Order: sequence, then structure tokens, then C-alpha cells
Amino acid sequence: MRKTFLINKRFQFTFIGYFLGLSLAACAGFYIAITYYFIELEKKAMGELQQGHALLEFLKTQQADLNFHFIITSLAIIVLGILGGLYISHKVAGPIHRLTTYLEANSKSKDCPLITFRKGDFFPELKTALNSFIKR
Repeated sequence: MRKTFLINKRFQFTFIGYFLGLSLAACAGFYIAITYYFIELEKKAMGELQQGHALLEFLKTQQADLNFHFIITSLAIIVLGILGGLYISHKVAGPIHRLTTYLEANSKSKDCPLITFRKGDFFPELKTALNSFIKR
């Protein structure tokens, strides 16, 4: 059985876009904070130490190492944000899609079967409410 992750592309791409935007904003905020603290640290050190001092060189090396690790971590956060947005939007779009297709398929029928959702989908209360309505 093939699993389709993009059920409602417009909704899901918008949802993933929000997750991506939040991920990028968080990464940008952390990068700005880290850069700011290294600049301030270098300013304080420059007031006390001579140009080319080993501590200043060490700070530059540490900042370069931190930037490398930050880029790797940011890429991981962005990928996880996209995958998380896809997963959650799939769990939201699935029940809505199922409900829509169910209503379209049974719109002219007098006897409607009970509706089912996939295990783990969001909005199980929709299934319960609709099935109660159908039973009545």
C-alpha cells in the first residue's frame, strides 16, 4: 500500500512554510546572538591584549569552529522542521480529506456507512461526531 504524504498540497505547503520560517528565524536569532557575543568578547580582549596575541587567535579559531557546527546544526533543524511540518500537516490534512471524500461519496445515499480515520490522525472527534450523527 502506497502512502501519500501530500494530501492537500496547498494547505500542507503553507503549513511546512510556517515550520520552515520558524526554523530559519530561530537559527538566525541564535546566529546573531553568537556573533554579537564574539564581537563583544573581541572588543574587550582588544582593549587588554596586543594584536596577534594567542588568545585573540584562539577566539577567531573558536568562532570559526562554532560557525561550522552552527551551520551543520541549522541544516539539521531546517530538515527536521520541514519533516515535522510534513508529518503534522499530513495528520491534519488526512482526516479532512477523508471527511470530504466520504461526504461527496455518500451525499445522495440514504444509508451511510460509518466513517473511519487512520490510527494516529488528528481530530478523532470529527469521526465520533459524524458516526453519532449517522447512527441517529
